[in-house]
Amino acid sequence: MITEAVKQNVVRNKSRVFRRAYIKRMLSTGAFESDWLEITKDVKRFGKITQSVDADRYNKVVFRSTNITVNNEDGSYLDETDSRSMWYGYATQQRTLVKIEAGYEHVTLGADGIYQRSQSPGAQWDVSYWDESDVWDERPIQFVGLISGDVNLTSQYEVNINVMPLLDVFRNFPAQYLTGFTSTGFTASQFCELLRDQTDGAGNYVFRPFFDNTTTNWNIETTTQVYSQLNTSTSKELINTNVWEVVEKLAEAEGFVAYISNDGGFNFTSRDAQTTTAAYEFFGLGEVPNREWGHTIKKIEKFGRVYSKFYSRVSVQYREDNTTSSYEIVSSSLTVAGNNLPWIYGQRTLQITNFWIAGATQAAAIAQSTFDNVSAVKRELAFTTCFIPGLNVLDRIRVSYDPSTDNEESLWDLNNWGDTTAAALADDLIWDSSRGDSFFLSSEEMNIISVELDLDKLENKIVARET
Repeated sequence: MITEAVKQNVVRNKSRVFRRAYIKRMLSTGAFESDWLEITKDVKRFGKITQSVDADRYNKVVFRSTNITVNNEDGSYLDETDSRSMWYGYATQQRTLVKIEAGYEHVTLGADGIYQRSQSPGAQWDVSYWDESDVWDERPIQFVGLISGDVNLTSQYEVNINVMPLLDVFRNFPAQYLTGFTSTGFTASQFCELLRDQTDGAGNYVFRPFFDNTTTNWNIETTTQVYSQLNTSTSKELINTNVWEVVEKLAEAEGFVAYISNDGGFNFTSRDAQTTTAAYEFFGLGEVPNREWGHTIKKIEKFGRVYSKFYSRVSVQYREDNTTSSYEIVSSSLTVAGNNLPWIYGQRTLQITNFWIAGATQAAAIAQSTFDNVSAVKRELAFTTCFIPGLNVLDRIRVSYDPSTDNEESLWDLNNWGDTTAAALADDLIWDSSRGDSFFLSSEEMNIISVELDLDKLENKIVARET
């Protein structure tokens, strides 16, 4: 969510930004220490935080890994066997939890005449703003992940730490190792609850420690369809899959979305309908700067139609036997005509195979919703903006970009060819506005399909697709 405080800082000619990094180390017992340890003073580069949606199947939200570079002059980031390391006496560097916070410092003049400095998003629960709904329960967390992979030293006394998103704990756990199945199977929500409550057999939770060791960070929406294949850990549906693959299959079968949020929460929910209002409005070149949203577009990398994401046919296979009744297909009809999309772009098929889909009705709904996304050639815009924390994939935005030096209400050509009256008449010959570039955007509505937050350059890179 973009707050008013963030908007105010974006439009200012000068703003202050805060960035912080923390870790939670693993104890010799396998549990994590209770408090976050701040390492901000050691961080030389915070890296980039990226989230995106699958190009064709928008129920898949993807978080990429990030890299943090830290100063290792005193040996603090050596492995746990070295007495100089901050991991000395702890279990391992691997799977250490990492949290990154970032936002704007917000200065306001209080009623007592004293300037007060706060942070937006707020660093504490509703600090001093109990009656302000737009700052309630805000948190500045931009990413929560865990250290995974090689930790290499350099001659510059730097250590590059690879931080994976939290869903990595599910990708690295074979589904056949889960326990607690029943002979009748599970609903999708019951399977997610099985993950939440999974133990090692000795009462120690397997996944919950990565989510603040609490149930409150698990947002699981109730479902009713029972999946009989989830009746044993040796089911052929589970034997060759990891836990996250199972979750994504269930999400697709239910028409849900499964993801780990920026602040480290597990979510298995239905996709909310897109709001009719824009989460943010972006302005680039133009005659008059926008005072509410600011001049935020630094550069447009590319803009145009994306033909590679066009499909004239979507086929959903929901049964194993390869017969006509195993498929639900939605397609555009082909005619030999210059305005027929399958004819001019080719009859391209997007194939979805998921044997967990309950039946023909659900398969038809998945085929139709996917077809609605991919059956039109839409424009995409990739652009760079100033630092705007709080944007997420699938947020609706508006974009304006006008390189013209004249606007439509100017006197361009009015006196030469138009009527001599003050207002132009319908039959007057009026030239179009002067355009200084190859494209022009005026409050174009788009959905964000990828957003990258660069915490070193303090800027966003956004890819948006027209609605």
